[in-house]
Amino acid sequence: MTHISSPSFDISQALKRIHCSLVKNHDSSFSKSICDAVLNLVKKVLIGIDAYLYKKCVFSLLNLVAEESFASSECRAEALYLLATECLEQGRQSGELITLWSQNSKRGQHVVESDDHIPHLMRAKQYLLQAVSFIGPASSLLSRSVLRTLALVLGPEELNVECGISTGELVHSSIGSSARQAVARGLDADNPLDNRFRPVFEALDHPFSKQNERNEMIEIMHELGHQCIPHRWKFVAITLCPTGEVLVSIAQPSHDVNDNQFFSYQTQCVLPHRFNEFEETVLRPFDDIMDQSRNQISGIDSDVANDKYNNCKEKKQAWWNQRYNLDEKLCQLLEHFDERYFQSSGLEDLMSVDGLDEDDTCIGNLSARFDAVCNIDKKESGTREDTVPSKEELNKLTVVKLKERLVDLGCSPNDFRSLRKAALIDFLHREALEGCRSKPKSQEKISPNENCIFLILDEQIQRLPLEAVATLHDRTVCRLPSLPFAISSILRKQSNEDSLLSPIDLSKTKYVIDPESNLKETQERILSTLTSVSENNNWDWEGRVGEAPAKDFMYRALQEKCGIFLYFGHGGGERFFSRTDIEELTSDSTCVDPFSSVILMGCSSGMLMSPNCQKGNSGDKMHFEPDGIALSYLCAGAPCVVGNLWDVTDRDIDRYSVSLLKGIYQARGPTNLAKCAMSSRGACKLKYIVGSAPVIYGIPVLIGPLK
Repeated sequence: MTHISSPSFDISQALKRIHCSLVKNHDSSFSKSICDAVLNLVKKVLIGIDAYLYKKCVFSLLNLVAEESFASSECRAEALYLLATECLEQGRQSGELITLWSQNSKRGQHVVESDDHIPHLMRAKQYLLQAVSFIGPASSLLSRSVLRTLALVLGPEELNVECGISTGELVHSSIGSSARQAVARGLDADNPLDNRFRPVFEALDHPFSKQNERNEMIEIMHELGHQCIPHRWKFVAITLCPTGEVLVSIAQPSHDVNDNQFFSYQTQCVLPHRFNEFEETVLRPFDDIMDQSRNQISGIDSDVANDKYNNCKEKKQAWWNQRYNLDEKLCQLLEHFDERYFQSSGLEDLMSVDGLDEDDTCIGNLSARFDAVCNIDKKESGTREDTVPSKEELNKLTVVKLKERLVDLGCSPNDFRSLRKAALIDFLHREALEGCRSKPKSQEKISPNENCIFLILDEQIQRLPLEAVATLHDRTVCRLPSLPFAISSILRKQSNEDSLLSPIDLSKTKYVIDPESNLKETQERILSTLTSVSENNNWDWEGRVGEAPAKDFMYRALQEKCGIFLYFGHGGGERFFSRTDIEELTSDSTCVDPFSSVILMGCSSGMLMSPNCQKGNSGDKMHFEPDGIALSYLCAGAPCVVGNLWDVTDRDIDRYSVSLLKGIYQARGPTNLAKCAMSSRGACKLKYIVGSAPVIYGIPVLIGPLK
């Protein structure tokens, strides 16, 4: 008789006893606490070195919980998710995941011929399709994990049409849920405009168990978005899957050859070379750089630095050497990210602005752009249609050239990828004629914010300054919690027919400088710049310098229609105007456009932080999505908020601020706030550790009346 006393025997017996107990008493045993205990035990077993010994028992338990109607929805969802992750791991080891996301040399045609080639991933997909019917909004960690893992196993959009769920929609649904819900809760049921926005903010969080309703709401969101969003704005959602893959999904307004309007999604997956690659090569090194920078500048302002270092040349030089070293480390980290996750995976091309630079031809006049790309001279007489080449002339162009012309006209490649030459000619000719006949004023005036990339970043990736990577160099880049924020901001600002976005009225500037009165040099630098601008333009601005602003001043500053509020001090000004104050500001507001654009030039004013992960997030599970004062302003209705992702030194950020102010108030032509904020980064002495800290949340609001 063999005596067995090994730990594996004990665990195996324990799992079997639990299984038997649940089977016998299933109707009374499936309380949430029992389920949680069972699932916690299973998770501990699965991460152990000998997990393979207990797979059969574990799978039996998980299936029991998943199929038990007495179990809570959350428990069933988690059981199904755990079953799916086991199948996903088998699919990864067998190469199925590579097969799913690999592409032939011809873009868009995938090598997966049938489901038989990816059996493990198909099982994972079935588990996850069941799991989504039990989950709540993506503000919970479990829901985010289910959505992202399902997107991963569904593969590119072309492969998941039949299941009725888009990979891209899953990725976008998994990011920014808390912010969407915060806005949805604040909508007034008696306000017609708010009711118009309700499906926009609720669509991506609507239950999958009500799939038809969810699809209808998403269609409404897309329809409203298509009506107002410039068709060359791209919304780039980037998320880190629980299993280490990085999914990038690009959404963009589009239409097909029959003029059916929709949002196109293109999703790509960057597979890790090894376990935890993204965390080890990106997140941890970035957090280490931030920790070193924070420790180096903690408690040091200009006055302290003068006292401590000016009398000792060696100490001063050593301090600067550390700063330059950190700047170089951050530069190298961003170069690595760009090469590994954008350039090598083809995302650089996907995020390009379809062949035209930002200052090229205007989006509003399609025939003008057609003339430009086809080198057609306008006739002195005749109609504008006369300038459009005939179909016979177009027939002389190659298929490649025809497609290039369509891209230059702003059409998405998805619109014409499968068309033959004759259909391409018809499509191109119709697009050009349409541009000649319709000159919507609302589009003619948006050239300064025509091209923009919006980063929608998940809770882990949002702390990275991706705007500074080479792929996005010289582009206008903004951040958004989610696509609905762009739609609502534009619709709220469409107060007349002559402009897509009401521009900032620079005469309506209000400012707060150094409210704690301990940044004397900042006071001098910023105030002299603002005074010069206001005097030159005879503007009578209201501001507070060296003193705390009263709440009634903040109300006036923030509720100025088409105004701009400038803050230069510590943090985001929370000590004087808290996030609660911001929420109260809009609680009784019925204005269509009640909020100014906001610039917060203080340390970490643009940082978003999860309540359960304060500093050094690497390796931690964020149960709550990050939040911060910049997001509070955005949720309350500010169309654009500029803030810093981390702590910065006052002199270098003042260089940025002065450059930003000059870009805004001394612009020689139409521009937008986001473009000014991006182009001012070069003014910093340290281009990365300081220059890449400022980011833009919201939309690229125009500056000044367009001439």
